[in-house]
Amino acid sequence: MINKFLNNNYEEYKVDITSEHINQINDKIKKTNYKRLLIFSILTTVLEVILIIFNDIPVIFKGNGNVFIGKMYLLFHSLILITSSTVLILLRIYKKKRSSKIYNFIAETTVLLGMTCMAFIGALDQITIGQITSYITILIICGIAILIKPPKNYLVYSVPHLIFLYLTFRFQENQNILLDIVVNSTMYYICVLLISKVIYENQVEHIVKNIVLEATNKKLEYISNYDFLTNLFNRRYFEDVIKTKITEDKNYEKKEIAIGVMDIDHFKSVNDKYGHKAGDIVLQEVAKIITENIGDTDLTARWGGEEFIILFADKSIESCETIANKIREEIERNDVLFDNSSICVTASFGLTKFEGNTEKDFSNGFKKADEALYLAKKNGRNRIECLY
Repeated sequence: MINKFLNNNYEEYKVDITSEHINQINDKIKKTNYKRLLIFSILTTVLEVILIIFNDIPVIFKGNGNVFIGKMYLLFHSLILITSSTVLILLRIYKKKRSSKIYNFIAETTVLLGMTCMAFIGALDQITIGQITSYITILIICGIAILIKPPKNYLVYSVPHLIFLYLTFRFQENQNILLDIVVNSTMYYICVLLISKVIYENQVEHIVKNIVLEATNKKLEYISNYDFLTNLFNRRYFEDVIKTKITEDKNYEKKEIAIGVMDIDHFKSVNDKYGHKAGDIVLQEVAKIITENIGDTDLTARWGGEEFIILFADKSIESCETIANKIREEIERNDVLFDNSSICVTASFGLTKFEGNTEKDFSNGFKKADEALYLAKKNGRNRIECLY
């Protein structure tokens, strides 16, 4: 259904085009049309004012030509002026309301009304100058500049062209000129239908490629920064944060920083008794408990295997110990269910202050936290030990 909507097959991009992507595509199309309609409406408004003041009004009031035809020119130029002015107002009103149903039809309605007026002007041009240049020019400009999704573009351009052909047959008495105008204008009309379809689809394809590129970049970023099993940051990202946000940020010298290293007790026995799948679930549950209990400014990562690390930012060592103890208690209290089995695990913590502002200081801090963890395991596990 998605491919039918896009009129293309995007399996080559190795990404699923979802309804959210469709909304993104529509929004980008609207943004493009907004910019183009804005420019087009401003230019049209200025041009129509000039034509009305310096051409249509003199013909009517000074008698410089056929007065009736002059009134018809004035009528349709005025309608185009009203249309372009109204579009400018609507674009202003709905600039930040692209979800509005009215905004969805501004482009199609503008082109339909504008081209209908130009169809009448094209018929008048045949009477006065014997040409249809203005009608063809606007037809081509709209087909190239305004993005209208097929098959809506067929309706938008067909209605004005049918009106144009009717008026041509109605008022053009010279059969040779009639045939020439019908053939030439219809050829341009068909070309515009094809061009507008191709341009729309190319624009959609360009947007889809950008969506695919963005999705790929996010996927690569995730692979680079996250542990796929626990959805926590990985060791590489954690070390990068230490380097960029702590060792290069002088503000951290004034903050109290603590490092907590946590290890799941007897994790190997869980894998041996219940299997690695059960071990994976245990890791995921423990990671969830850690995430739910640390603060927004804290940072945690899976350091490796069953070991986790927490960077407590701007907290006293006493507060960090309280948080670590809450995590420890929740891990002990929350049994993990797997294949009708209840798996009970505990965790040990090593905690220390982070002193200094260099990578070497962090390395020393981590070493001390690791020593505290070793002490916790030595003293019976399922406990917290602090080294200062």
